[in-house]
Amino acid sequence: MKYLITSGYFNKPGSGLDWFFPIWWENTMKANPKPEKAIVISQGGHSILNAPGEWIKLNGDMQDRLDLEYYAPNQIAVCIGALLAWLEGCDFIYKEQDLLAFGPWVERLYSECGKKKMTFGFLRNNDGSNSGWAANSLTLIKHEFCFEFVRFFLGTEPVRESNIHSTSSEAKFHRLARERPSDVSVYEFGYDRNRPFRIEDEVWTVQKLTGEELVFLKEKGLIDFTGNPPTNLQISNFRNV
Repeated sequence: MKYLITSGYFNKPGSGLDWFFPIWWENTMKANPKPEKAIVISQGGHSILNAPGEWIKLNGDMQDRLDLEYYAPNQIAVCIGALLAWLEGCDFIYKEQDLLAFGPWVERLYSECGKKKMTFGFLRNNDGSNSGWAANSLTLIKHEFCFEFVRFFLGTEPVRESNIHSTSSEAKFHRLARERPSDVSVYEFGYDRNRPFRIEDEVWTVQKLTGEELVFLKEKGLIDFTGNPPTNLQISNFRNV
């Protein structure tokens, strides 16, 4: 399990993402095995002074370009990460800037991927069943599939389907899993943005956490930070969330 991990970084003013980043970093570095490299692609001139990791710092701000619907900036960061992993000669894991993962999540990603070449998650209905909406905030792409993934993602304009949300990245991941079932699997663990979440699970993920949820995780010994979360904490990779 030799892999490179990449995340995007866009800090909406006042959101508190700069406060959250050390929590994300510590959570990421608890992975076993650890990544060969951890690369953060920052946009809009937003970065953190002396932050750990290898940063690609970009001044351009494409977050509000609605005409680029099928090429959202955070998903371009996924494509860049996949190509960097190919150049590094290793697999690729994308871990979104607001996602925390607990338990042996790297091992589980590889286990559920099996002999296939890529795996990502799904959002659940209230009864726990698959909603049909892809959750790509934690994605594994094996080295030999990195180029093929980028080709498919940038070369495919998804047809909107009534049973899934219409955001472009989820639609494309959904279509890739449907058209390439021999190469792509959908893993069964984690909650992503679903609530409630169970900390008793052996492996689980969660994103878009509130200040109250972060305090709860700290009280359970799962994360650590000093003081209290910012009052206006809004952990998200989008301005309009």
